[in-house]
Amino acid sequence: MSTLIDNASFDYQFNPDEETSSAHVSAVSDINLAFPTGSCTLITGPSGAGKSTLLKLLNGLIPELYKGNLSGHTTLAGLDTVQTDIQQLGRTAGTVFQNPRSQFFTANVLEELAFASENAGDTPQTTANRIAEAVNTWGIQRLLGKELRKLSGGELQLVACAAAVAGPQQILLLDEPTSNLSPEAISAFSEVLQRLKSAGWTLVVAEHRVYPLKGLADQVVIMGEGRIQHLFTADEFFSLSSKQRKELGLRTLEKPKM
Repeated sequence: MSTLIDNASFDYQFNPDEETSSAHVSAVSDINLAFPTGSCTLITGPSGAGKSTLLKLLNGLIPELYKGNLSGHTTLAGLDTVQTDIQQLGRTAGTVFQNPRSQFFTANVLEELAFASENAGDTPQTTANRIAEAVNTWGIQRLLGKELRKLSGGELQLVACAAAVAGPQQILLLDEPTSNLSPEAISAFSEVLQRLKSAGWTLVVAEHRVYPLKGLADQVVIMGEGRIQHLFTADEFFSLSSKQRKELGLRTLEKPKM
């Protein structure tokens, strides 16, 4: 089933320090988006534009963990994200955050890959099968016996990606997933996303670095000041001239030459 954000707005109380009175801050406003099953959506725009907030609406962290004034309606694969238990939403969509360290629950790679499945009460065989598939998908066999604290930023990102697909879900939400990856790892990352999409996964990727999604994205959302500034088809977006790209404040649309 399609995933939708229908006329959603969210603002929250912000209190930067004890000497400043709290105020309402508008995070996102008037968001209307559809994410068809099996599609890839690229969400881009400057820092603070609302990209991460959209992902939190989709996975239910708003309003589960982030309190504020929420209006509109968001459904994740047909599930109302306000009315549905957060654990069920987690079994519907995997999420990879900007800082992968913030989403780990265990001390080593194998335990982390098993955590969600074991926590949901899956059988040992089901858990083992899901781990094996996730490991093969992301090519992290060499990391299985390692402690998370000893991994590089790029390695942690790959483990987080693998953990996000080690379950029954077929929706993947990614927040700045290439930020810690080398150019070679970015190419491999794009190939994995292409395989997931070909297998029917729905992908929503918030990124400053847009070129890895060329040939993969179906639609591109440009956010600014908490609102959708532009909604392009992928063909329209990647056909923008250099001048148009710069006017929109975007990074290169083409893979940089090595």
